[in-house]
Amino acid sequence: LERGAGDTGRCCGPLGPVAKVATMAAMEFDFDPSMVNATTNSSGLVLTTPAPIECSALGVEQKAMKAGTGDFGTLLWPVLLNMVQLIGAVCILVLLMRSSRRASKVLVPLAPAGRRRGNPWDWFKQAYNVDMEEQISIDGIVVVRLTELGFKFCIAGAFIGTALSVMYVYNGDAARGCLSFSIVNLAPRSQPKFVVWSIIIASYLYVLTFVVLMRKEWHHFIAMRQAHFAKRARGETGVEAAQAQASLMIERVPKSYVNSMHLHKFFSQLFGGRIHSTRLHRDTMSLHHLRSLVAASENVTFMCKCCQQGVEKQLERVVRLETELIQRARQTESTFTGLALDGQVNPDELIRLFKVPGLGSGQTDTTNPGQLQEEEPGSQFAPSSTGFVTLMRAGERAVCEQVVLFSMARQEASADDWIVMSAPEPRDIIWENLAAPHASNQNRKKAGALICCGGVLVWSTPVVFVQWVFSKDGLSQWFPQLPKFLLKHAKPVYHLLMGYLPVLALVGLLTVLPYVLRALAVNFERRKTKTDVARSVLFRNFMFQFFSLWLTVFSGSILDSANEVMEHPACAQVILGKSIPKVSLYFTQFVIARIGLSLPLLLLRLPALAMMVSGMELAPAYCCFEVEMTNIAIVLVIGSMYCVVAPMIMPACLIYFGFAWIIYKWLFTHVYAIEFDCAGEMWYEVFYGLVGGMVFGMLSVCGLTSAYAGQHTWEFRLMYILPLALVWFAWDCKGRYTRMSCVLPYQDAVEIDSGDGIDPTKFRKDFYVDPILKEEDKKREVPSALTESSEDGDANSDSDAEEESS
Repeated sequence: LERGAGDTGRCCGPLGPVAKVATMAAMEFDFDPSMVNATTNSSGLVLTTPAPIECSALGVEQKAMKAGTGDFGTLLWPVLLNMVQLIGAVCILVLLMRSSRRASKVLVPLAPAGRRRGNPWDWFKQAYNVDMEEQISIDGIVVVRLTELGFKFCIAGAFIGTALSVMYVYNGDAARGCLSFSIVNLAPRSQPKFVVWSIIIASYLYVLTFVVLMRKEWHHFIAMRQAHFAKRARGETGVEAAQAQASLMIERVPKSYVNSMHLHKFFSQLFGGRIHSTRLHRDTMSLHHLRSLVAASENVTFMCKCCQQGVEKQLERVVRLETELIQRARQTESTFTGLALDGQVNPDELIRLFKVPGLGSGQTDTTNPGQLQEEEPGSQFAPSSTGFVTLMRAGERAVCEQVVLFSMARQEASADDWIVMSAPEPRDIIWENLAAPHASNQNRKKAGALICCGGVLVWSTPVVFVQWVFSKDGLSQWFPQLPKFLLKHAKPVYHLLMGYLPVLALVGLLTVLPYVLRALAVNFERRKTKTDVARSVLFRNFMFQFFSLWLTVFSGSILDSANEVMEHPACAQVILGKSIPKVSLYFTQFVIARIGLSLPLLLLRLPALAMMVSGMELAPAYCCFEVEMTNIAIVLVIGSMYCVVAPMIMPACLIYFGFAWIIYKWLFTHVYAIEFDCAGEMWYEVFYGLVGGMVFGMLSVCGLTSAYAGQHTWEFRLMYILPLALVWFAWDCKGRYTRMSCVLPYQDAVEIDSGDGIDPTKFRKDFYVDPILKEEDKKREVPSALTESSEDGDANSDSDAEEESS
């Protein structure tokens, strides 16, 4: 086209005007002729084909946040502010504890009375000398050891990063300020060989340190968890924990099993008389809904007491009507069952006409009428598909967890029935969700996963918006004169606002996220245990925060960056390599904000301060494991992502993990009570999240290696081994360690049964009865007791009257 425009006189036909228009369009749209390959055919026409795009020309535009100038003030003032916040929080805690006994009891509820008032140095010594195996729960040990793991990794990273930082400073001049200590300071394709090889060697050292620490942590986790199961089986942690360790939870119980006796008879075929008790859960969801509605009506402040009482009465009538309908159905069933036992009605005909469960199914003993008329708590409610079986030997429970119990060829139930798993403790059960069918739970979990996947795409909008509003561009648009005024008259405040406000905005946004995820797991997916809810919230909270890091790296939409990677999949690592170093300063400020914001809030605890000020009744303090472990893991992921790219982040992570290690040991010793026993299961989600973050970081280093050494070099091929090795390591740990850590070893179980095991006669038969049914039974007992006492009083008065008349 350029040839035709330049020599239109020789060009025949209408190609001359077309060439002129094309030239004008190229000038209008800033066309780069180097982006095409031009060839001329035999007719003299110029044929153009797209030139191959170099990966170095790709990258997602930084829309909401720039890398920053890298001035030391941008990093120095947040460091000073956060250290002042942390020291101030400790001082406030000391003053409050010494002000009154109530304040010390609220802030340190588990500490002995004589040790509540002290100085921070005493607390440090106490936390340092604490024997975690004896004084901290297994879930607390997992949290503390996670901070210890991060501390060890950051120590090694600080030594390696020091050498890298010196190399970046003395071999480049492409950046200034803090960024001169990062890989941004090196100019691509102009570095000597030893620089690239130093980066590769440092990456291998980081991955080797990570793998060694993780494998060692796995070994300790397995030994700790097996010892925990053995303590539970011996009864060292209480009779309730021992009974839960000897119990099984059964899902998909067939509809023909209408009461606990049917379940007991079926499992007696396997274990004989070695079954302590069985319990088929009843569908008590209506009672739990009534309690929730009554509690909600009591919280409505604009309603008068008469209106609230009327609402509660109407709610009770609805639930009573539902209960009466269920009870009448059960009475009708019992009537037909009695007719069948008397021989007046054919049981097969009843099954065909009325579908009465328990008749003709081979599960009901028609020679024992008392079995069919058994009364158990909640018998007026319909049976659910969830049951519990408590065995009398720990060895049999260990076998049931690891073998296939039932034969598909011999049972009438399908392969999906009879799901046997370890039973949780009653305090770990969410009773209003326990009656939900297993198939419904699985479908709801899939729907919840789809909601979270869609939420990730929507999540990009608030994250990018918040970062833009509190960035330099956003503040300049809302307050045009503010940045100039601060830069001229208050430069420290300018650096603090421009570099620290976006970080605080993101931290505040991430604080709301776990509550939404918890509501999704409990109310929509209807998960049955608090442990399952905590693991779900932990994994999803971690993934949302990880994608928030992705958004911050690319500072745009997830769809934009995903489209860029999908259009050029071979350049994915280059896109990461170009984008990650640009925001290293931002993530350093993020870690610093965790030091000065998250850790002080752990010490002061806003709910405790509210109780102290308002004079409310003291409530136990529980650790929100899904939130705390996510916060710790995210800092370690940031450190693993930037250990090579920006080694200056490692000292900040080291300081965070050092303070967090001491604070969490002190909290689990003197503050946090045990809400339920998760048995350390949240370690699995944390492990896979940490490996994913390390893979993400090594992929970015692969992209940087291609930028500095080229894609067809041995250096680039060697770097690609590291992400693959990390994926293989995660797969190997899953196959080798996960199953080993989930069960009590059979050898330990046999020793417990033969010697120091707990006496099964201490177990309770109503251990797995819904607590709301026990409350209903107590409510029924009170009126009956009052009636009996009134009858006794009438009888006594009659006798007194007779004596007086005589």
